[in-house]
Amino acid sequence: MTQPFRVALTFDAEHPDRPHHGEHAAWILDELRRLGVRATVFLQGRWVEAFPELARRAAAEGHLIGSHCFYHARMPLFTDAGFAEDVQGAERVIVETTGVDPRPWIRFPFGAGADDATLIDRLPALGYRHVGWDVEVFEWEPARSTREVVASAVEGVTRAGDGAIVLMHTWPDRPSRIHVPAWPPPPADRRPPGCGSTSCGILPRDTTTGVGGPNEQQDERMRCPRCEATGTRVIDSRDLEGGSTIRRRRECESCSYRFTTYERPEGARLVVIKRDGSREEFVREKLRGGLLKALEKRPVTIDRVEAAVEEIEGTLRARGDAEVTSREIGRLATDALRELDQLAYIRFASVYHAYDDIETLQREVDRLIRDRQES
Repeated sequence: MTQPFRVALTFDAEHPDRPHHGEHAAWILDELRRLGVRATVFLQGRWVEAFPELARRAAAEGHLIGSHCFYHARMPLFTDAGFAEDVQGAERVIVETTGVDPRPWIRFPFGAGADDATLIDRLPALGYRHVGWDVEVFEWEPARSTREVVASAVEGVTRAGDGAIVLMHTWPDRPSRIHVPAWPPPPADRRPPGCGSTSCGILPRDTTTGVGGPNEQQDERMRCPRCEATGTRVIDSRDLEGGSTIRRRRECESCSYRFTTYERPEGARLVVIKRDGSREEFVREKLRGGLLKALEKRPVTIDRVEAAVEEIEGTLRARGDAEVTSREIGRLATDALRELDQLAYIRFASVYHAYDDIETLQREVDRLIRDRQES
């Protein structure tokens, strides 16, 4: 017996960083109504204030309403009080405007903070749980054609499997890009076992099991780093680095501890030549650990750290050499920290370059100040 191949269409209704108007969202709602498809719409509070009729229409036409926070700011930048105020401010204006309570669904703007256990753990007290996505089609990029958007959707849904969550937006300028009928079921030999036809729709309302599909699956093989139990579940998945890496947010079934894992293809063996001439295998986690130590208590997200690690490793492997010096890794790490956070850069550089007097350190600080003023 086959089961439907389910796809959850989700739209972020927000103010973008470019000119837009409410007709974009109206076009999308028209198309969804024509196709008889219900989606999930995450409403930004300020967007609701600007387009109250569209927000009411989304709710009235049966789309599931979630919160996209109030200011569309990166949530890790808020203080504790500011975080709660932003979440509750969005909830208040959504309820007042649409008559619908967005709880328990919330999506952080840009996905920023979705991998921050401190932020995620604040949500239950406010009545929310975070919803990520499995597939992003980048329909907002002006250069992307309809064909490219549809291909990204089909490929992503095929890879994610039954229950895939697709991220789209209400403001891109060409509504013709919503071609739900053009999202056919993946070929039979690429579907999860037992899946038949495709159905597109909303997130399940079951707040006990949460979001279905790959965002809420059991993984008996992953051991909890706190209690070492093997029963963990994936509560959020997100593609990074153009799909070369998958970040998964996991929760232990035994102690409820949440942690993040990264899945990527294994690259060719890379050997590091140390300063004393000895050799050891390149370990990505060691590089990440060095950056995180320098960035301790600094306002830099794990996403940016992971991106820096990815770029450094990519630079090393792109050279095609089987060996690399520790000096070269240090130089790349120093350059990355200079871009991420200048205080962390000074911390790292003072150890890496072994500054042995305050005058040398002062010269480096002065150089950073000059660079900032010139830029």
